[in-house]
Amino acid sequence: MFFGCLAVGFLTLAEPALTQKIEFEPLSEGLMRDAQSYSERFGTSVEEALRRLELQEQVGILNEHLEVAEEATFGGLWIEHEPEYQVIALFTEPREGQESISQAPLGKLESLIVVRPARFTLAELNSQLEEVGSQVRRAGARVDLSLNVRQNQVEILTPDPAGFHSILVAKNEALPSATVVVEVESLFHPQQQDLLGGRPVDKQNCVLPFCSPPECTSGFAVRTSQGQLGISTAAHCDDALLDRDSTTPLVFEGEVFGGSRDVQLHTVGCQDTILNRIDDGPGTRAIHGSVRRSAQANGTFVCKHGRTTGRTCGTIDSRSVCPSYIPSCSSTFICVQSSGGEISDGGDSGGPWFVGDRAYGSHSGGDQAGSFAIYMAVDYMNGLGYSVLTQPQGLVPSVQLSCSPGGERFSCVATASGGTPPHTLSNWTYSGPASAWNVNGSTIAGFYSWPGCPTGASNTVTVRVTDDCGRTSTGSVSFACPASSPCRVPPC
Repeated sequence: MFFGCLAVGFLTLAEPALTQKIEFEPLSEGLMRDAQSYSERFGTSVEEALRRLELQEQVGILNEHLEVAEEATFGGLWIEHEPEYQVIALFTEPREGQESISQAPLGKLESLIVVRPARFTLAELNSQLEEVGSQVRRAGARVDLSLNVRQNQVEILTPDPAGFHSILVAKNEALPSATVVVEVESLFHPQQQDLLGGRPVDKQNCVLPFCSPPECTSGFAVRTSQGQLGISTAAHCDDALLDRDSTTPLVFEGEVFGGSRDVQLHTVGCQDTILNRIDDGPGTRAIHGSVRRSAQANGTFVCKHGRTTGRTCGTIDSRSVCPSYIPSCSSTFICVQSSGGEISDGGDSGGPWFVGDRAYGSHSGGDQAGSFAIYMAVDYMNGLGYSVLTQPQGLVPSVQLSCSPGGERFSCVATASGGTPPHTLSNWTYSGPASAWNVNGSTIAGFYSWPGCPTGASNTVTVRVTDDCGRTSTGSVSFACPASSPCRVPPC
């Protein structure tokens, strides 16, 4: 039985560049493990699996391009892995679609794309998703919604089609033309059970080493715009959590559970270091980038790691899903179909979804049988002011000084990073020909007496930075007076 996954919102995107260069961390152990999983699932060589994993990000960029540039005719696309590897693109006007694709700089994708006719455009399907979402909320029906690109239709997923139809009749609601009701065994449900990503997190009041039931899984290391580091998990997990590995209580910072998001963020104490790495089952891997939802094409092969089912992989079945357990859900969640066996279970919530060194999403839920999994794309963390950490941030803070020397005065601005923000700047010192200087927050300014800053004379500024954990370091910069820098009139 086909089990699809839906959306009550559509992203409006700037047109992406098709020539964007995609590069994974070169032959990383993580990417090789993903290629091995792909090879086992689809019966290819590891070399062919690597080729396809690198191609699929370019397919996502093509999908973004067509959604914007060919909105009037584009019906969606997906990656087909067998019996042969190809990309199927639907258009309500196939000739126009073929012409558009032939004019695009597709590179290695050119020979892989097959154009087929569609009854509805993707824009029309998304519009009907919004309409259906409003209908089921008015009717008070508990169903999952999914956009099925392959069948070119919107699907209402329910274990009780007859009961759902009776609700529609009672409420005098008629479904849009592209919408069908699909019977499923169970609805999606969240997968928690009542510092390193992909590791166990438990309720703080549990008794280690046997916390029962297990709570959730940590996701990715994250960073605020101010540089503070933390770790993500699912919002529906308990707010008071501790890291199983270090037994360190995590500090709850915020969460959003509803709409397009199921995510919460925590920071840690000064005794722990947060790295841009995740546990992927057989080992660990660095995360050096992320893939936004709009560039995750249907059919993309992705993997996850959770505390209960470990490392599992599958293909994206729908990137427009509205799970009924998400309050006021938007159809932006992503549904993954298992490559064989159980793909997720209780306790996996919050765990990372990834390919190579790219972050794809944060695990949220799945179906009762474990055949399908639901995750939130990583770009929805941005609503909390966080982004996935993609470079190691030093344990010890550092400070950089940028100076502007002049004939009458100079100024330097200090920028602190690393460690555990917030940062404090102190112990400013200056040596050089300036007759006076003062400090204002992160800026130091100096003033010269007549005849100004002597040509070639050296100025040196130093400052100490201290982070919230008391770790310190010193930054210094030297600069010479400009070649022509006398005061305009004495005194300076």
